[in-house]
Amino acid sequence: MTVTTRQGVSDAAVIEQSWREPGVFAVLYERHAPHIIRYVARRLGDDLGTDEAKWTTKPVN
Repeated sequence: MTVTTRQGVSDAAVIEQSWREPGVFAVLYERHAPHIIRYVARRLGDDLGTDEAKWTTKPVN
């Protein structure tokens, strides 16, 4: 399986492929980071929430 777009490929399929190709995990980051950042910002307040969420979703290189 080759992940070429964010649409139409399940998270499970991306995770499975990332075991062989770690860079593919970036698809999950791109897909979910904005949602996580917005959620945490709503729960903790805009300033603190945005900072905390960015640390949570920071890509690992």
